[in-house]
Amino acid sequence: DLAPQVVVEKRFAFAELEAEWLNFTRFLRESGQYLADFLSSVEKVAVDDETLYIYLDSEFLQAWSNNEENKKRVKNIIEFYVEVPDDFDVAFKLANGPSVKPDLEKVLRRYSDLTK
Repeated sequence: DLAPQVVVEKRFAFAELEAEWLNFTRFLRESGQYLADFLSSVEKVAVDDETLYIYLDSEFLQAWSNNEENKKRVKNIIEFYVEVPDDFDVAFKLANGPSVKPDLEKVLRRYSDLTK
């Protein structure tokens, strides 16, 4: 005799996740899911083939998200509620690209050249 299996209905389609992100994160918050607040803070995602790109506001969040355990947790939550492709992956990008800190000496040299 087989043990009963719990079947969880996938509430969201992967191809529609970009358009449904707000509803998806609202659902996660309402159901009290771990990392719901983190995912709710994400304003932009993109679906490309089998990868979900999550755009983050800081390099710190990107580094935190790319930690193996944290990435695995985020991926598991999405896989639990979203009908994802077999080779599904999640990737984290900076929303505004990497922060560029100008080299102060270089800026001062150029400014000095302009004022000669």
